[in-house]
Amino acid sequence: MGKKFLKTNNGIINIFIFILLVVSSLIYYFTREIQLLFALSDWWFLLESFVPCFLLFLLLYRLKSNVKWLEDIENRLFVICLVGLPVLILSGKHTKDYDWNYINTTGGIITYGVIDEIQLAEGTGYITIHYKEKNNINKELELSRSLTFAKKLSVGDTVLLLHSLDYKISFFYDKNPTHEKIQRCKNGCYYINGKIVDSLDNQ
Repeated sequence: MGKKFLKTNNGIINIFIFILLVVSSLIYYFTREIQLLFALSDWWFLLESFVPCFLLFLLLYRLKSNVKWLEDIENRLFVICLVGLPVLILSGKHTKDYDWNYINTTGGIITYGVIDEIQLAEGTGYITIHYKEKNNINKELELSRSLTFAKKLSVGDTVLLLHSLDYKISFFYDKNPTHEKIQRCKNGCYYINGKIVDSLDNQ
């Protein structure tokens, strides 16, 4: 009786963890929309990136008593990579598409910036850029990109950044802009309906 109760109890806990895993994965997939809706900081994204991985690892650890193959930690990590990689790729594509749709709908501002620092970590490059907003206020922006992308950049490079009109979304517009583009957008220019214009009156 006691063993049966314990087994049932463990099953319920595993189902609960699985539901949390699905919910946290969906939240991660729609993290950009949630971040903008509630004006959350980048710490939200870091936390939400960690939660699904932790829940999946916890679930697999609890299942190892029922699935002998999962007793080996390397096998559990393999499952995490097998499940996590597609979620990571799909979520990244969704976020990128959402950012572009958001700017195409509301309009954007293109500013030029100078790369101040590049930090290379395993699989990721963290790029710090200094730029000026339309009101000439100096700003610092940190973007994370793939290692391959980051290695093509150097400290001191001038790049063009595309921001939403409310500056809630920012990303690279052109990492190798021509001199003409830099001069045109030196004081900021606008991105409206897929075109660069000098004023919102030109849309």
